[in-house]
Amino acid sequence: MLSELGVESTGSAQECGDALETAMTGKPAGEKAPTAPTERLPDAQSRNFEKAVSAFTKDAGPETADIPDTIRGNMANAVTYYTDDIFQILGGHVDHSEESYSTTPNDIDLDRSTVLAFLRPLAQDEKAFDSIRASVFHRIDSDIATLDKADLTTAPRQAPGEATGDKATGVARESGRVTGTLRKLSGEAITARHGQGTEERDAALARDAERFGLPRLEQAFRSRAESVGTASTPESASRMQDIIEVVQESYRVRSGGY
Repeated sequence: MLSELGVESTGSAQECGDALETAMTGKPAGEKAPTAPTERLPDAQSRNFEKAVSAFTKDAGPETADIPDTIRGNMANAVTYYTDDIFQILGGHVDHSEESYSTTPNDIDLDRSTVLAFLRPLAQDEKAFDSIRASVFHRIDSDIATLDKADLTTAPRQAPGEATGDKATGVARESGRVTGTLRKLSGEAITARHGQGTEERDAALARDAERFGLPRLEQAFRSRAESVGTASTPESASRMQDIIEVVQESYRVRSGGY
């Protein structure tokens, strides 16, 4: 794979992982990506990221890629450099591998199933996967921070025959989808680690939910409503309940069973 990316490395597996990460990010291995928003990288790095993800998932079947334990941290750190792009792939309903759809800012041409197959083995490394989910929540928190009092108090009015956008509902839907998707991968890994029906599994799932699951996501919306000073009126309460229900439904559809 390294040769396909124009990288020469004949060292240990970890050295090869470091070289591969650098090829995907243009940065020294282990260097943390800036927090949201995602920066645009040179095209060479973006194309290397696509090639690496595609190569790891090409012959691994539809469910999971074969990524060695020793380089999962490298791959997870590389993913954090493409947080906004991955968020769009996981949160939308279009196939971003098609030419008519592009992610921003790095125009990553990968479909959702390929990205999921790549992320699934990374979820088995809790520390590595936590870095991805923390980066995603930076993105989600940034999106929620753009919602103002009007967004969280009153649904937009729609004139007959005219389309209207509901920003708060859109943020709720996308963040619910992505958070639920990553929770499913984490839940699968936790179940594999502790076994079905064990107290250890239940405790680990509860901790995971508080850190990166639905409770954290719901609280992020409620905290934003409080910070912008939404009034305690029946209308605003109903509006917030509608938003939270969108979060919950979007999350549950994607989180599935594990």
